[in-house]
Amino acid sequence: MAVPNKNRKSWVQVPESIKYVFDKFPLYTNPPAPVPQSVRADLNTAAALDPADKAARKLNLHVYNVDATDGLATDPGSIEIQGLLRLKNLADQARTTVVSSHSAPTDVQRLPYLVDKRGTKSVIYKSPQSIRANLLLPPVGATPVYTNLVSTSLKDWWTITVIMDSHLREVVFGEGQYRSPIVPGVVENFLKDEWTQMIIEELRPRYPAVIDALVANNSIVKTSSKIYSLIRSQIYVASTDNGADANDSSNIVMFFRTTEQGQNILAEIRARAREALEVFTTLIKNSDTGFLGVGLGNGETIKHEDVTDAGLGSLDILLFSYVYRMSKGVSTIVNSEFTTLLADFPEVLGHSERVYSSLFSQSE
Repeated sequence: MAVPNKNRKSWVQVPESIKYVFDKFPLYTNPPAPVPQSVRADLNTAAALDPADKAARKLNLHVYNVDATDGLATDPGSIEIQGLLRLKNLADQARTTVVSSHSAPTDVQRLPYLVDKRGTKSVIYKSPQSIRANLLLPPVGATPVYTNLVSTSLKDWWTITVIMDSHLREVVFGEGQYRSPIVPGVVENFLKDEWTQMIIEELRPRYPAVIDALVANNSIVKTSSKIYSLIRSQIYVASTDNGADANDSSNIVMFFRTTEQGQNILAEIRARAREALEVFTTLIKNSDTGFLGVGLGNGETIKHEDVTDAGLGSLDILLFSYVYRMSKGVSTIVNSEFTTLLADFPEVLGHSERVYSSLFSQSE
């Protein structure tokens, strides 16, 4: 990897306009999951395999659901992993399978997870974090800054969009009509309650007081660090209850529409999403390739194992996973009040199209 000229402006220095965002909106970070180096090498050595071993290797990415129009997963976390597998030239050995989240080998039963099988040996990567840690080199430069910006501001934006639209949630997580018809209604209702609680909890790291109020407002209690529903969840109010068009995207969480606290959280999430998109617009404009690579900055093309010759890297895929799914129609999402925000950022939309064309245009 090329070493930046020391006489130039520091290549890890965050521009003032971008620093402003992080001063205004504090970051939240998750502790890294330790991954043995031997395990990392096991997943990240596709290029070193001889042809026979490479042909025998099978990677299976397990996801909530797949959009029939583009073949990509319906949630950003799974789309990111699909992109990283292509970035690392593992697409030929990989397949994507829709499964129930209850098959996930984790305590929280969330997807995606990846099974890497070679003959009789299998290794399971239980979370996007562990998959990233094994596929990619350690982060460099300003990568953690920009990654955190996506993983907070844009992730919250996505989360609130799913919360506000139960039709969309059914598509993303394979609920309702998208789940096998053999699932009894009582089980379906229980699963919906579980998803409602899980999705809302995604906002807790940045909005703990608001989420506590929401939980209390809907007769849900916290016991031994787990959330249990006392009664059938009343969080969602169907648009048809008010005589509205059943295809309307107004299946909403009442709390966010009817309380001042809920309105405030909506306004802040919108503001943070806009600030993040402005940051990435600046980065894209300053890039001489139209891609972000791994976020080294200064518009320089720097050789890196996790960047293609065209300059596309892991940061591009992470940003793409949210922007693409917010802009390309799953269910009612294209009509969401949140997705209309993207119309103000043509550079970000153009970047998403370039990433798709580079990685997925030849998708099987």
